[in-house]
Formats: sequence, C-alpha cells, structure tokens
Amino acid sequence: MIGVVLTAHTLIYSGYLIHECVHHTVLGSLRANDRLGMLLSWLNGACLADYQRLKKKHLRHHADRLDVVTFDYRAALTASPTWIQRAVLALEWAYVPAVELMMRADHRLPFQGGTAAERARTLVLLTIRVLFFAGLALISIKAVLLYALSYLLFLHVLRFLDAFQHTYDVFPSRSLAPAPPTRTHPAIRV
Repeated sequence: MIGVVLTAHTLIYSGYLIHECVHHTVLGSLRANDRLGMLLSWLNGACLADYQRLKKKHLRHHADRLDVVTFDYRAALTASPTWIQRAVLALEWAYVPAVELMMRADHRLPFQGGTAAERARTLVLLTIRVLFFAGLALISIKAVLLYALSYLLFLHVLRFLDAFQHTYDVFPSRSLAPAPPTRTHPAIRV
C-alpha cells in the first residue's frame, strides 16, 4: 500500500511540476524548465503529447480563459451508442475516471492531419511505453495492477484539485490559434 501511495504521490507531483515548468518557475532558464518538463512527462504518460504543443495549449488556457481540449469528449459521448454513455456514467459513479481516461487515451491528432514526423514520434513513444509495461508485466503482473491503481489515484487528485481552478468553458480545438472573440469570457466578478 505504501508503494501505491508513493507512486501516486510521485505522479501528482510530476503533473504539477510540469505545470510549473511550463510557466518557467522551477529552474533558472527556459531551456532547463522545458527539459525538466519533458522528463517529468515521461513519469505520468504526458510524453505522448508534444511538450511544446502542450505548453502552448496551457498558456492559451490563460490567455483565452478557456479549457482548450483537443479531444471533445462531450461530442464523442453524445455521438456514441447509449450503452457506452451508460457505461461511462456507471464508471464515473464508481469513481473510475472514465472521461479522463478517454481524453488521455485519444492519440488520433497526429494521424488526422498531423505531419509524418508527428505520426512517427507518436508511434515510437507508444511502442516504448507498451514495451515498458509489457516488460514490467513479465516481471510482475501485480506491479502493473498496482501502478494502474496509483494512476487512478493520481487522476482523482488532479481532477479534484483542478475542479476549483478550471471553471472555464471547454473549447475543443485542434488548432493552436486563439479562440474567436465570441468564445472568450469576461473575468468572473466577485
């Protein structure tokens, strides 16, 4: 149990340190922050997304006051069969972060309008991660299952803490261009 908690703790801190690296608040230089951010992204699976693109999307979140997402989970769920919608609701009810897992598992962007280099990068990184987990499974299936539990705890903590900070409208966009002026919202007045 201690290993599960420590692994979840490491994943949580890696996620928040990536955020700080994006804002260049961890190390003294832009380059050092970016390198650390990329290294930390390997810990929690964020490495499948290009770090520079992730960085631009996050900074856009602040500039446009929107939660910019590449994968529109609402549209995907609405278009899916009723049994899938019910399964996702049941999983969420049972504290399995199904929506977050759907968003993290969607790696279609490089294959739908991306460049050949982006597709190759994604395939290489997916292969490395699959081989890593296959190797870990050969050593210990229990380790893979306990890592999965740690990962679910990590997602729960991030979702809980981000629920109070990410209160903007969700804006699905594959582009890094700014949102149209009609989509931005004024600051919340207290």
